[in-house]
Amino acid sequence: MKMLLVNPTDPDSMIGFSGIAKDSDTKPMMPNLALLTLAAMVPDEIDLTLVDEQLSEIDFDGGWDVVGITGYANHRERMRAIAKEFRARGSLVAMGGPFISVAPHALRDHADILFIGEAERTWPQFLSDLLAGSWKPEYVQKDRIDIKESPVPAFELVERDSYQIGLVQASRGCPFRCDFCDVIVYLGRVQRHKAPERLVAELEKLYQLGYREAFVADDNFTAYRKRAKANVDAIADWNASKPSKFTWLTQLSIDVSRDTELLEACSRAGLIQAFIGIESPNEESLKGASKAQNTRRDLVSDIHKFYASGIGVQAGMIVGFDGDHLDIFRRQFEFLQAAAVPTITLNLLNAPHGTPLYDRMMAEGRILAEDELPYADLVSHVVPKNMTAEQLSYGAKWLFNKLYAPHHFLQRLEALAALLPDDTDTRGMDPVEAKRGFLLWDGIMKAHRRLGPEFKGFVLGASRRFKHKGKALLPSILLQYKHVVANLQRRGVWDPSLALLDEPDFERMPAPVRARSAAR
Repeated sequence: MKMLLVNPTDPDSMIGFSGIAKDSDTKPMMPNLALLTLAAMVPDEIDLTLVDEQLSEIDFDGGWDVVGITGYANHRERMRAIAKEFRARGSLVAMGGPFISVAPHALRDHADILFIGEAERTWPQFLSDLLAGSWKPEYVQKDRIDIKESPVPAFELVERDSYQIGLVQASRGCPFRCDFCDVIVYLGRVQRHKAPERLVAELEKLYQLGYREAFVADDNFTAYRKRAKANVDAIADWNASKPSKFTWLTQLSIDVSRDTELLEACSRAGLIQAFIGIESPNEESLKGASKAQNTRRDLVSDIHKFYASGIGVQAGMIVGFDGDHLDIFRRQFEFLQAAAVPTITLNLLNAPHGTPLYDRMMAEGRILAEDELPYADLVSHVVPKNMTAEQLSYGAKWLFNKLYAPHHFLQRLEALAALLPDDTDTRGMDPVEAKRGFLLWDGIMKAHRRLGPEFKGFVLGASRRFKHKGKALLPSILLQYKHVVANLQRRGVWDPSLALLDEPDFERMPAPVRARSAAR
């Protein structure tokens, strides 16, 4: 029996840590952890193939008996297209992942089998049913699993040189109540943890495969400080035993800035960058979104505490909250320049299925129908409260261009470098890793030159600003930057003339490209 597991790609993704668009000079950032976890549970009787569309095209005529597809909300159209092709060829199509777990109805008619919820128990049950010649149309995991049950992902099934970094997971779930976040819907608010020894064992497996960097794919790595400290101490001890330093990235919340001891411990353990959901400098918007952990604090000062500990920050930002007015775009820009955050994941407010925000927007009649969703545009499916959809789209376009204009980015990068401590780890790289590092920098320089003439000398300028600071951090920042700019260009959002404006000119903004962008 032949099985294919597919990771679809979203060419319009603005995500910085993952999904870096494939080109001839840079690799995708990391593999899909869900597929590697599922693959670890597939028995030898099944001939298994993994395909990541970030790396290669799907062979629709490969004669697959079973095809498994995972994905997030932004992958829904691609998931449907892939499923249609395989079902037309007689393959049995199964779908699962975060989006299906919160909105199974959206893809029910496009798959033979749906997996709803975490799959560590339902996937083996399905495989047993499949080999016995029968299966159910739905496999539902209602209770949260103990993630100690989750197998060590089959990292060995992907070639080391296919991706920039590896990835592991220490916990699932988040205790916070942000009303726009679907993590608490499909993974819960009670965080579940692996033992530190297990986390280190997975890192060791990556190390033996040749990785020297990983993304710790937790929703909030430091939500429980004692757990985080135990993990960090274990990583630090393991890392200190290695001839070359292992670095890592993760996601956490801004409130950990109060614990400088933990931040410094994270840095000593090899943490070089954290994704933090800052969302907005607008206190009213944060309160309206139940983002209490970000309120009543000096967010710029908090971010700078990460830098003082040697940890870079990638900020998740959102525009379009009910508390936002037309000045929010300028306020976001000024805040991020002051905070010296080089790369930003900027989103228009959207309401994932099952979230408190979705329920509230539905009750107010402010959710656009699915066939009206203009996903290819900078437009939300939430009708904004204090501006028009066109103003939100134009303001976001101005903000993207203002933030990612080369000179504004380099200003933030230079300010960041001034706040970082000097590099103190003197360990070198082994010859294989040194060669990979050379090829990485060569690819980064070529990729940035291909962005356009305004990027001539850009990478060298960035390197000069860093000097003896963050030598492991800078390549990650530049890859994230290149990815966002390339996608802005591909989507027709890149417009350097907008970066010359001090604020969005709403009176002269162009008419929307697509009429349905203005639909209510």
